[in-house]
Amino acid sequence: MQPAGFGSMPPISLIDLFERVLSRAKDLPALSQKINNKWDTYTFQQYYDQSTGFAAACIRENLVKGAAVNIIAFNCREWNIAFMGSIFAGLLPVGVYTTNSPEACQYVAENSDCSLVVVENNEQLEKYLAQLQNLPKLKKIVVIKDSPN
Repeated sequence: MQPAGFGSMPPISLIDLFERVLSRAKDLPALSQKINNKWDTYTFQQYYDQSTGFAAACIRENLVKGAAVNIIAFNCREWNIAFMGSIFAGLLPVGVYTTNSPEACQYVAENSDCSLVVVENNEQLEKYLAQLQNLPKLKKIVVIKDSPN
């Protein structure tokens, strides 16, 4: 702790920070994404609602507090929603490189005690399905885009 400046500020949680921003900027743009060549924007309120909805779904699945949620997707708002939703649910979000091999995905999932994986599409889903027998703690896989074959 410092006597002045940023180092003197008391720490706050990411949830507290999110709610503080929400109280001041709920109708302002938070996440924008181009869909079909048109920008689609979520406000901070929509971002918060989607994140807490994701958290509620995780809680309904009885995921153990502190368990990891692996997120493998390119930069998209769903990545951010899964990240914040995991924190709201008391889980640990773990970003996974989209270029990882199935073996690398399995390594990250196993070593982070992953219970849930959020994948962007079928290509990323296939990596986890190929390693499913090596992931006994994995309870669910959520696909953001595409439908499982």
